[in-house]
Amino acid sequence: MTLKTRGEMMLSKRFSHDQMMHLNKTANHKIANMPDQTQINNFNNLRRNILEPLRQQFDAIVSGLCCYLVHNVSIALLLNVSRKCDDVNQNIILKDYTTNH
Repeated sequence: MTLKTRGEMMLSKRFSHDQMMHLNKTANHKIANMPDQTQINNFNNLRRNILEPLRQQFDAIVSGLCCYLVHNVSIALLLNVSRKCDDVNQNIILKDYTTNH
């Protein structure tokens, strides 16, 4: 199976592999965003029990899997943008982010 074919592969009626795995951040930073078997099982439960019913009710959902490295890049970008704030605000943002994710 080619990467293009895998990207077009439907994981369910409403979700393709590419929709769930492709992020611009991963492409821009050359980060592999491939889940392990536990993450695949967890995702399938999430998709079946939460995402599919939401998609049926509200149409497109625009977020998918974010591996650990993607979260690190996101935090780095967030802190870089926040450099204009004082250190106290940066610590609050980072603490808030890490405790809520």
